[in-house]
Amino acid sequence: MGTKHLIAAATLVGTVFAGLGQVHAGPASFLFPSPTGPLGPTHDYASTPPGGGDIVATAEGSCGSSCSLFGTNVSLADQGVGIAGTQGNEIVPGTFVQLDLINLTLPPLASTDLGFQVSGLTNDPTWEVFGTNTADLPTPLETNPAATLILSGTDSNVDTLPGVIGTYRYLDVTVADPPSTPGILLAQIGIQLVPGVPGVPVVPGVPEPASLALLATALLGFGVLRRRRR
Repeated sequence: MGTKHLIAAATLVGTVFAGLGQVHAGPASFLFPSPTGPLGPTHDYASTPPGGGDIVATAEGSCGSSCSLFGTNVSLADQGVGIAGTQGNEIVPGTFVQLDLINLTLPPLASTDLGFQVSGLTNDPTWEVFGTNTADLPTPLETNPAATLILSGTDSNVDTLPGVIGTYRYLDVTVADPPSTPGILLAQIGIQLVPGVPGVPVVPGVPEPASLALLATALLGFGVLRRRRR
């Protein structure tokens, strides 16, 4: 086999192997508008793009054992997951969506902070996000000693939940109880994955089918070149 052929083949195989263990680097999200309709008491959401683990959402609150999640995707201003059977199938006072973050770790996440965004916003609600290490808390969360208020607001911007990963296993998303009957939808949770830059470790991941196909092609090319030499 000629020197040029060896260099080309080695470079191709080296490039393939270098890419097999890498996951997406940069921002990713858990998007709650999909799937839509009744989802049952719990639903598992994977990150988009893949590589950030998964979040299990559970319907909680005064509805008790009959609590069920409901996905909505009507428009940019009305999309996310709420509680089935409430006003607009939204998260309303006395109910909340609990997010299990046990599969979110450093790495592949690059930060302990999470992005957070709601939608729906019926009747000027004040949304609240509580951190806890206890599942299935009774309401109201505001008076529960096992829950810590992390952030509250009235907007639909992407806000930051600081220092969540490694501190709280669960996030409880609910609505404060003003005179009107407000409601929200949980739209997304944002994460930051470890970037593949010098000085920052690349997280091992499952090889993608395309990478495996490229590897097979490279190895086949090696075999053809050796056969020609013989």
